[in-house]
Amino acid sequence: MSKSKVRRNVIIIISSIIIAVAAISIPGYMLLRVPLLENKINQAINNAEYEKVIELSDKLYGYGKDPLFALTKKAYAQAKLGKNQEVLDTYNELVKIDQNNSEIYNQMGILYNDVFKDYEKALGAFDNAINLNSTDATYYSNKGLSLQWLNRDEEAVAAFKKSIEIDPSLAYVYHYLGLSYCTLKNFDEAIPALAKATELNPQNSNAFVSLGNSYLEKNLSNEAIAAFDKAIELDKKDADAFVGKGLALFNLEKYQDAIGVFDLALALDDKSKAAYTGKGNCLSALFKDAEARECYDKAKAIQ
Repeated sequence: MSKSKVRRNVIIIISSIIIAVAAISIPGYMLLRVPLLENKINQAINNAEYEKVIELSDKLYGYGKDPLFALTKKAYAQAKLGKNQEVLDTYNELVKIDQNNSEIYNQMGILYNDVFKDYEKALGAFDNAINLNSTDATYYSNKGLSLQWLNRDEEAVAAFKKSIEIDPSLAYVYHYLGLSYCTLKNFDEAIPALAKATELNPQNSNAFVSLGNSYLEKNLSNEAIAAFDKAIELDKKDADAFVGKGLALFNLEKYQDAIGVFDLALALDDKSKAAYTGKGNCLSALFKDAEARECYDKAKAIQ
């Protein structure tokens, strides 16, 4: 075979390779890299390399493949880094891509509630989530929290009840329900709700404090003391539990015992206006007027 013929055949082969390579579309090439990028993103999350997660997610999003995965992981990393406005911007991008994803709206609502304190927008986001999926109990409980912040406790009660109807095992929802009843001064309903919260989660000291305060409002001092004692058992640094117990002891006219409990509360929180006032009331009942006045003055000085 002549050199010219060999050269011509080589040129033809090279040309065929170039044509074959050109035939592979750029999107197809990118598609091959998507699984690799997704693995790298997950690995970066496991390693808490959140800036890297954002960088890789942006690259994956730029490919136009699996944008929900890319933006969801990006939002997660941004949240971990405390970039709250950027998280919200990413959620808004997610909504543009998938308007039927209830969880996106739920996460937006949580962000509005917890970070931006914009409870009206949070309420709108939770309503969107519920309209898309009315079977998720957490959407209703989150809505109830927004309503509590907006001082719309009657509506909050309805939301919490709906959450409980869907999933009666959520202890925190009973606690929130009880708190709304307390705000509404409906302690007859608050007590069973809070008791259920402590039954479902007997490690929640705050629920026992709320239950104790509700018993106090009904002048059930012994029941209140039992609830406060349980709260103190769970959290010995909870000044509010000691204050509540002191008030219950005062109601039972056990003034000296109450003074000791108020002193324990003040040892934990020397800015407790309620503790100084309660101690002052006990001292006054014992006709120790000068000491009582000193306590009242200290309470009055606390802003």
